[in-house]
Amino acid sequence: MVGNDIVDLAAAEKESNWRRSGFLEKIFTAKEQTYISNFHDQHVMVWLLWSMKESAYKIFVQKNFIRLLAPLKFQCSVSTDAEGNFSGEVVLDKKSYSTFSKISSNTISTTAFSHKPFPKNFITQDLVFSKREYLFRKNEILSNFFSEISETFNIPPGDLSIKKDDFNIPYLLFKGEYVKSSISFSHHGRFGAYAAEFL
Repeated sequence: MVGNDIVDLAAAEKESNWRRSGFLEKIFTAKEQTYISNFHDQHVMVWLLWSMKESAYKIFVQKNFIRLLAPLKFQCSVSTDAEGNFSGEVVLDKKSYSTFSKISSNTISTTAFSHKPFPKNFITQDLVFSKREYLFRKNEILSNFFSEISETFNIPPGDLSIKKDDFNIPYLLFKGEYVKSSISFSHHGRFGAYAAEFL
């Protein structure tokens, strides 16, 4: 299964004051707070860890059909490669989720997987919205998602649709029939992202 999250760093700076008293202690473990204090850009590390937790949480909801508002239970470990990409692990109750994050000057984009190695039948994309209206952003991200599936599998995009359940979990349909897949959407500020694994 797959989960994803994207953070608009400029929007996060305006919307959330993570430096306020007590914020870090409510969200991040002692180990994670050490990552933050030791990293050269603490703002980036805060939202990297947040995006890892959020991505893993989306898989948790898909698998368990329950909501769990307990960010401290999602415990992150982080490492980086020679190219500056971040990989990591999020552990919840002995269940491990692997993550991969891309960081730019504008965004942090994280994808989590419920297994290793990373899946072969997988697509992902980050995009910049051309407008800020919610409905337009929703349509734009779906249009990009359906176009990529159409090109990848040579099927008409008009035959694809999304249905969400009571937990807001999205499901992909082809001609009204469920496709064996795990999909995740995210948007924040000026940016959106999707990830999908085909099972």
